[in-house]
Amino acid sequence: MRLPVAVLVAAAACATRPAVRDGLRITYVANEGVLLDAGATRVLIDGLHGEYKGYAALPAAPREALETAAPPWGGISVVLVSHRHADHFDPGSVARFLARSPDAVLATSEEVVALLPAEARARARASPWQVGRSQTETIAGAKITFLGLGHGDHPPQIQNLGHLVEIGGATVLHVGDAEATAENFAPFALPVRGIDVALLPWWFLVDDAALAVVRTHIAPRRIVAFHIAPEEEARVLPLLRERVPDAVPFVRMLEDQVRLPCSETVTKPARRRAGVFTVSERGARPVGPRAGPRRASLPR
Repeated sequence: MRLPVAVLVAAAACATRPAVRDGLRITYVANEGVLLDAGATRVLIDGLHGEYKGYAALPAAPREALETAAPPWGGISVVLVSHRHADHFDPGSVARFLARSPDAVLATSEEVVALLPAEARARARASPWQVGRSQTETIAGAKITFLGLGHGDHPPQIQNLGHLVEIGGATVLHVGDAEATAENFAPFALPVRGIDVALLPWWFLVDDAALAVVRTHIAPRRIVAFHIAPEEEARVLPLLRERVPDAVPFVRMLEDQVRLPCSETVTKPARRRAGVFTVSERGARPVGPRAGPRRASLPR
């Protein structure tokens, strides 16, 4: 059988570019915590926190492993924190992880940095925050754009950073607890960035006005829904299936994943021409061309 040219080009690129040899795997940690793993580069976002208001948090044993950088948590290159709320960030957890991970870089807002113990504070890169402002840096092989986003339902002084992470040939958006308004997202022109996966709080996906923002000002190819408290699952999951059936809910800690194989993530033109990937509700799997990639279906 003759493979499509795009697949052959992608396969060749995989073999010659170690950074994207394995593509990208996104693993759910807890609440809005995720690990982006591209092999040579691993980025942890909002993964170091404890229990807060019933939101998902790692049990004691896996949390201990994460905070001490024990397997499988070694080799994390970058730690990102969206904002200071306790379901996204714990100063002691971050400080403990950094002490065991001498090569890891912490990048976050000035507000979060100010809450850290002195030794951890000295290791941090502070990104100035202002609504509508963005700043791009390359850290440990990952190109990261920090987005100044207003936090929903809170005064404007909450410094909520969104993160646009280019890693393993893919572009991933994490918005923290941003407010789902056009005014918040329009300044960043995200649709032209070709977002492969948008990691969004579930309430972005069940409200008509918020869905319009996702469709118009984010326009992702795939959507992951998270920040689903365990006690909310019975109510929220049916809503997601009804409103955005293609969205992947992250609810099973350390189990739910989305995986973008290298053959899809090498070039955007190649993956548009050759269908190589689809996602299932409980994780992801590579498939043949007939089930090719499609942009997430959003109700209008």
